[in-house]
Formats: sequence, structure tokens, C-alpha cells
Amino acid sequence: MSKIATRYGILRDGVLVEEIGAKQLDVTCRRYLQLTVDDAQRTAVILAEKLGISSTVMDSHTVCVFEKLDTTEEINYAVAVSGIALKESRFAGEDLESYFMERTGVSSLPGGGFNA
Repeated sequence: MSKIATRYGILRDGVLVEEIGAKQLDVTCRRYLQLTVDDAQRTAVILAEKLGISSTVMDSHTVCVFEKLDTTEEINYAVAVSGIALKESRFAGEDLESYFMERTGVSSLPGGGFNA
């Protein structure tokens, strides 16, 4: 279905709770590296100049990296040696199953079952 659908409708108890485009869903359910630093703007510049990585500045202390996630150690090192205080580096992002389960009110149970 993901190969042909361009919009998704999420139903909960027979009511449409959300309609979302395929591209927006891809971005929403995308895994990324979230850096908490003392200077987000400077961090973004360093990542671009030293590693060729584009990033998104979320606020003055948060930078999100959506590409080259296999180079996390290099990313952390480049930030740290540039004199930026790296307070936290963690993977974030919601997987597609969790996104749908949360919106439909269904929770996954241990062992792979579901609870409605």
C-alpha cells in the first residue's frame, strides 16, 4: 500500500481522526539524531563544513540530523572538538506502527498482541 498511496486516513471508532500525506508521514516517522548543545547554529555550521551533513536547527540548543546516521561517533566528535558543549546525543523518531497505534487507540501488548 505504501508504494501507491499518497494520502492516508486514520480511523478511530469509525471516525476520521487524521488525514496525512505520504511525504509528511515519512518525515514524521523518520529516525534522526537529536543533539542538545550550547549553540545550535554553530553546530549546524560545523556539521556542514566538517562533515558535509545538513541538519535542522530546532531551537537555540537543539539540532536534528536526518542523514548519515551511521556516522554518529564522527558527528559527536566533530561537535566536541569544535568547543561546543555536547549535552546529549540520542536517536529519536517514532516508528510507523507506534504512530498508527497511538492515533487509533490501540496499544501493543507484550508478545505481539494488541489491545483495543
